[in-house]
Amino acid sequence: MRAVAGVDGEGRALARALVCLTVALAGCPKPEAAAPAKPEPAKPAAAKPASPAPTAAAPASPAAPAKEPPPGPPVREASRQDVEHALEVLIQEVKAGASDPKNPWALAHGLLAFGPDLKASDGRLAIDVMVHDFIQVEQLYGRTVHRFPQKTKDDVPVEPHPNLIAKSMVSAGVPLTRSFKLKGGKSVTLKQLVDDAAWAFSMPTTDADWHQFAWSMDLFLSAYGPKGTLETHVGPIQMSLLVQQGLQKLENEQGFLLGPMRVGRPDLVEKRRQDIYGHTCGGLHFVQGAVHGAAAVGDPALLFRAGKQLELVDFRWDAERRMYRQLINTQPKYGFLLLVQELKFHGHVLETMALAHQWGALKADDATRAQARRVAADLVDAVAELAPMYKAQAKLAESTPQTYYDLIGDGCHAIRGLRQALVAFYAPPAKQ
Repeated sequence: MRAVAGVDGEGRALARALVCLTVALAGCPKPEAAAPAKPEPAKPAAAKPASPAPTAAAPASPAAPAKEPPPGPPVREASRQDVEHALEVLIQEVKAGASDPKNPWALAHGLLAFGPDLKASDGRLAIDVMVHDFIQVEQLYGRTVHRFPQKTKDDVPVEPHPNLIAKSMVSAGVPLTRSFKLKGGKSVTLKQLVDDAAWAFSMPTTDADWHQFAWSMDLFLSAYGPKGTLETHVGPIQMSLLVQQGLQKLENEQGFLLGPMRVGRPDLVEKRRQDIYGHTCGGLHFVQGAVHGAAAVGDPALLFRAGKQLELVDFRWDAERRMYRQLINTQPKYGFLLLVQELKFHGHVLETMALAHQWGALKADDATRAQARRVAADLVDAVAELAPMYKAQAKLAESTPQTYYDLIGDGCHAIRGLRQALVAFYAPPAKQ
């Protein structure tokens, strides 16, 4: 077990001191933080294509690297019992926070972990709470639409990423025909919410736009299918355009990793919020959206390209786990907050692998199963070592709310990843 400092005694000063460290390490300034609101633009010009994927010619690291990297931290494979125990711990620690009727962002994450029948602590279904209590009706580009704000007046996150809530509902299996009561007596279906989201959508043209793309991509793909059409305020947009440009942009964003990967040097990877590291959660939501698109289309060329991006995720796991372990060893007083970043990273990686398998983009062969179990082992260890922080959730919610949000939201992603990994990468439990 790695030695880490206790939660109590460091307080707010510790959290403030770690901000710069976690920014450089985690690739996002405030995980799941609200992006600045975009003013309603005039009718935009035609979408610009994403930049071409980088070619093989650009290794992104020092010249003439050594042939072998230095040894990394020990690697092991988690057993089914390891994963099941971690699941039990996370479910016990996360469910209350993910059922808070005053926090729709947490409820949306709770759907991923606990399904569409999750109830808020006030007894209502979480999906009803989110729509009834937080949806806003407004005029947008000449049409009445239903939209979620980025946050409440009290600064509680609602939908820091456009379409996060609708995407979470669709991913959790809520039918598009499901109707929700609104304040004032009217009602709206999930399909109407999706159509309103499509009306507000336009193709990304800036890095800031691309950083918010993943949730919309996944939502529209699930709702309209790979051959569907979005009816937007700028005219129809084919889903095929989102799939093609999303995958191309991902190739561009992860391209700087190709050089170190080709020479087998995970130790040469740096995180400076560049490219994919400028995205929330290290861009793994973006990876999921692009891989989902390629799998839904089913074109062999797209699936091959998506497979290469998943190989880069495997390489990132090797590179980034080294960074976390090194920092925990050299900065032990920040240990617990660095473990939160491990929870985020390993949970999202395992979730990405399990979803890719579910979509048909990743085969569960011996090599893949072994890799998934290695990722699961790092996640299991992080969950075990975070037990004191989960026990201090109430205090963290007051003193360092961002850390509290990470424990809940990333805990939900980890639950989803662990649960689906059991199905995808482990043999069924032996019959008693």
